[in-house]
Amino acid sequence: MGKIKDFNEEDELYDEFENQSEDDFESDYDELEEKWYDIEDEYRSRYADITDGDAEVSPGEFQNTLAKIARRRGKSSIEIQNEIENW
Repeated sequence: MGKIKDFNEEDELYDEFENQSEDDFESDYDELEEKWYDIEDEYRSRYADITDGDAEVSPGEFQNTLAKIARRRGKSSIEIQNEIENW
């Protein structure tokens, strides 16, 4: 198996990450949260094991909701984020 490459300043993904401000991350979560509200009923109907507590969103804390759903479904937060974005 190959060695996992460390990020360095020449890496495109590193540059993209480094150039994002905290406001950019908050904006991304805000957009994702809006999408969640649009699809929540359909998503929860497909994945009936998601509880009200899992799906509860506190203002400005959507990443916690992602983590709860991910834990319930046995997936990563990134996988859940991608599912919501691509719904």
